[in-house]
Amino acid sequence: TLFPTSQKYIDGLRQKLAKQAPARANVVGRLEQLIQQQKWEAAEKMLDDASVLIYTDTTFFHSSETAVILKPFEQVTAAIRTAMLNKRRQIAAQLLAERRQKLAFDLPGLVQQVSAAADSIGATGTFDSDGQPLSGPQTLTLLAGRWDEAHASVIRVMAIDWARHANGYDSAAGYDAAAAYDPSLVGEVAAPATSDSASPLSQEYAKFTAAMIGGIVRLIDADAQRLPAAEIESRHAEYLAALSPISGQLADRQALSAFSAALDRLAAKSPAFGLQVKYYGEATNELLRWRQRAAEAMARAATGDARPIEQQMYDATVSRPPDYTGLFPQVNADRRYPALLASSPQILEPALPNLVGQTITASDVTRLAGNSKYAIARYQLRTYVNTPAPMDTAGQVAELKADLFVAESQPPLTLAAAAAIHSAERGDFDSVGGEIVGAHLEGVITRFASLPTAAAWMLPLDRLPDEWPQQPSLNQVLMRFDVQPTWVQHRCFFQRIGPPANAQAAHNGGAQRVQ
Repeated sequence: TLFPTSQKYIDGLRQKLAKQAPARANVVGRLEQLIQQQKWEAAEKMLDDASVLIYTDTTFFHSSETAVILKPFEQVTAAIRTAMLNKRRQIAAQLLAERRQKLAFDLPGLVQQVSAAADSIGATGTFDSDGQPLSGPQTLTLLAGRWDEAHASVIRVMAIDWARHANGYDSAAGYDAAAAYDPSLVGEVAAPATSDSASPLSQEYAKFTAAMIGGIVRLIDADAQRLPAAEIESRHAEYLAALSPISGQLADRQALSAFSAALDRLAAKSPAFGLQVKYYGEATNELLRWRQRAAEAMARAATGDARPIEQQMYDATVSRPPDYTGLFPQVNADRRYPALLASSPQILEPALPNLVGQTITASDVTRLAGNSKYAIARYQLRTYVNTPAPMDTAGQVAELKADLFVAESQPPLTLAAAAAIHSAERGDFDSVGGEIVGAHLEGVITRFASLPTAAAWMLPLDRLPDEWPQQPSLNQVLMRFDVQPTWVQHRCFFQRIGPPANAQAAHNGGAQRVQ
C-alpha cells in the first residue's frame, strides 16, 4: 500500500498518460510513414524520443500496465530495430573488412622473398636488400624481422576475423595462395598439424611457417654449396648467431632439428671443422640435458603448493551460485572460454582476494626486447603474465658458458649450445614462480586486434591464438597478471630472485610492458 502522497503522484501519471494517448497514436502513424519511406534513422530517433518519455512516466508502474501503453508501438518497434540492426551490421562488416585489408600481411610474398634470397645466396653469395648486398646470416636476420612483422599482423587479422564471426559474418578464407608454398621452392618441411576446427587463416599460417623454416634451411644449404673450406668456420659462427634468436621464438622443436642438420652440413664442407663440431656436440649435449633435468627438479621443489596461473585464475573466477557469478558458468566448465557472465566489477572484486597475494607459477617466459624492463609468460588458457626484467642471473650465465667451453675467442659450436646461451643472456626462461601483485581483465578481441608488434612474442613465432569458431567472441575475456618473481628456471639452471628495491614501481608502468 502506497502512502497517500505517492498514490496521488501515481494517479497523476496515469491521467497524464491517458491524455497523451492521441499524441502517441499520432507518433505511431508518423513512424509508419517513415518506415514506408525507409527513413530508418529518422524513425529510430523518433521512436527513441517517444520511448524515453513513456518509460520516464511509467517507471513506478507494474510491467503489465506499461505493456498496455507500449502495445501500439510493437510492430513499428520491431520493424525499426530489425532494419537498423541490419544496417549497423552492414556498416560494421564494411569497416571490419577495410581494417582487415589494411592489416593483412603478404605472407606468400615473404615466402617468395626467402626463396629468392636462397637462389641469390647460392649464385652470388649475397642478397640485395634496397641496394645493399647482404651475406647469408645477415639475410636471415633481415627475414626474421619481417617474420616478426608478419606474425603480429596475422594475430591482428585473426582478431578482426573473430569480430566478424561474432557479428554473424563469414570471415575471409585467409591468405589463399597455396602455390606460394610449393615444397620445391622452400624445401621439404611438413606443415604443423592443425585441428579440423582451426580457422582458415590459422591453417594458412601453419603452411607459411613450414615454408619459412624450409626456406631458411634451403638458404643455409645454398650458401654451403659455394663457400670454400677456409670460410666455413667463420660463416658457421655467423649462422649460429643469426639462428639463435629465431630458434628461441619457435615452439616447434623439429624446426631446431632442421636448422641444426643444415648447420652440420655446412660444417662438413670443412672436414676438420666438421669433426670439431661433432666432438663438441658429443661433449656438450649430455651436459645440456643434465642441466635441464637438474633445473626442472629444482623448480618442482620450489613450486611447493603454488599453482599454475591458469589454475589460480579458474579457481578464483568460477561461478559459485547463487553467491557469485564469475568468468566460468560452473565447476568443470571448459577452461578455454572465460567470458563476462556479469559486470566486470561484480566478477573481479570478489575474485581479487583469491588472486592478489597468491603464489603461482607460469611458463614460457620471454623478454619483449633486449632492453625491455618487462618479460612476459606467454599467453595460454586466456592468461598471460608480466614480470620485471632483467633478473640477476649473471653468475648462472657465466657458469653455463664455462661448462660449454665458450669464451670471447671461442663461440659455441652447436645450435643447442648457442640457443641456450642466447636465451640465458636475454632473460628467457622456461618457468617462473612468484606472487601476484595485480590482475586485469581484457577483452580477447581488443587485446589481439591492437597488439603491438613487439608484444606479438606473447605467442611463439609459429603459433596463433586460434580459438575460432567455437565461441561467440564479444564477451570473451582474458586476464593479465602482474607477478613479482621469487625464482626463475632457465632450460639450463635455476635461480632464486630477491625482491627489487622498487618492486611495486616495477608494475606501475613502462614503455614496453604489454598493456
